Amino acid sequence: MKKKVLYVVSTLKRSGPINQLYNLINNFSKYEFDLTIVTLSPEPQDSKLDDFINLGINVITLGLSRLKGVFFAKHKLKKIIDKINPDIVHSQGVRADYLNYLIVGGHMKISTIHNYPQKDFIKRYGPIVGTVLVKIQINAIKNFDIVIGVSKAVAKNLISTYKIKNAYAVINGIDTDIYKPKSSTDKSKLKEKLGLAKYDCIWISTGHLSVLKQPEILIKSFLKNKNDARFINSVFIFLGDGELSESLIMKYKHEKKIIFAGRVHNVVEYLQASDYFASASSTEGLPMAVIEALSCGLPVLLSRIGPHEEIIGLDESIGVLFDSDDASESFMTMVTKDKTALSHSCRSLALNFFSAEAMGANYKDIYNKSIKTK
Repeated sequence: MKKKVLYVVSTLKRSGPINQLYNLINNFSKYEFDLTIVTLSPEPQDSKLDDFINLGINVITLGLSRLKGVFFAKHKLKKIIDKINPDIVHSQGVRADYLNYLIVGGHMKISTIHNYPQKDFIKRYGPIVGTVLVKIQINAIKNFDIVIGVSKAVAKNLISTYKIKNAYAVINGIDTDIYKPKSSTDKSKLKEKLGLAKYDCIWISTGHLSVLKQPEILIKSFLKNKNDARFINSVFIFLGDGELSESLIMKYKHEKKIIFAGRVHNVVEYLQASDYFASASSTEGLPMAVIEALSCGLPVLLSRIGPHEEIIGLDESIGVLFDSDDASESFMTMVTKDKTALSHSCRSLALNFFSAEAMGANYKDIYNKSIKTK
């Protein structure tokens, strides 16, 4: 009889954690586990719901607003758990973890943590709300059977900062058959399709235009080099939106070398058409955007934070770290390196360390061991 796993998340909005969940489930054989997903809130327009349904996954949506969830989510989720009787309830996110903690049952409780709570929540929501959210999540997962960090750095933070002894690292993985480099010919065709100049050197950053991601550090640093001969034909594309979108677009609307493409559904095509990837993020768990870029063969220019250091520590030939508010010299360092060799190293690293197959195998092992000890 197949073992049952119930996932609990806020929504299936396209994001790093939901992409990770999709990659995980997509690498489970349908004969291994009986999988169900419960979402707490109504699905947003930018949802991967159909993608999960196409995998044959049963998705149950509670459809509760955050306010209604306070009063009704526990009761509704408890009814579903009682009906399905899962062996494992695997939650992601503060609300999902808290509900998983509240519901008493015979199931194993597992959480995946994608960030440094004490950094991410406080920067995102402010010191008061952020601190409350940290306490809620940490108090919940301290009572779980297993807590999974998406990188060694995240797992180490859970152990050292919060004394969570049952924390383990499972490195995020992506579909390397989708995120893969294109030939020169196909790359030129993609540039034409995306309205990019054929001979331009494309720098790209994907994700939110938010305070946490610090995109203006990249913009200012890049523009300092715009008159250098090595950057004459270079442009920088920013994908995604966020609270800084409007102000950045207004501020740099006359800079032809800076392109704000907004939120797109063909991120992989933009990556495959690009030459370099950059991120100035101030906090990450294990950034899916960086892994996707590596798998497409893009050398990476990354801010010096733990998860970025962890990635480049695997192979220092994949890019450059910078540790200040001015990355202009690091941009210059990148273009002086052998790009072909860098690109080969990036793709090899993705295949060897960041494949969805490897991630799925690790989770499968954790599930099976958890069920046996139940």
